Amino acid sequence: LFEGLSAPFEYKDSARKMILRAKNCKDYDAIRFIAKKMVRATFNVFPDVRFDCVCYVPSQDNETNQSRMIAEYFSKQTSINLEHLLLQTGKKEPQHNQPYSMRKHNVAGIYTPAGDIKDKQILLIDDICTTGATLNECTAQLLSKGAKSVHCCVGAISEYKKRDDNE
Repeated sequence: LFEGLSAPFEYKDSARKMILRAKNCKDYDAIRFIAKKMVRATFNVFPDVRFDCVCYVPSQDNETNQSRMIAEYFSKQTSINLEHLLLQTGKKEPQHNQPYSMRKHNVAGIYTPAGDIKDKQILLIDDICTTGATLNECTAQLLSKGAKSVHCCVGAISEYKKRDDNE
């Protein structure tokens, strides 16, 4: 559903370690570095898009949400307003624990739009994209409330290693 996706890293090797440090240890140097690289990737991939705002994939505890922290640094580096346009109002299991067939279902209906969205070109920030299920669900919610467009930027893209969904 989103217009396009940019990412500075592939989720492997040293980039994977850095993303995990940002995610689990709240390594603020890593978060700033990732945000800086995301800025460059975004404007390389979407050079002609003028974003009205940046938002992020929320979590139930936004105080420790690495996507929110990355979006804050992204906003500071670009002077694009950070807006809190989504809330996580339902519970989900961690996506990395879900087989491919359940990822879309796992996030269905758990995000609620908030704030002024109508006619905005939005840049949605998250840390990792594997199948796109979370980004698509958030995009669907933003578009349902009148967003003009949603582009996405993540710190890293992960190759989904499909396992047997019966495991």
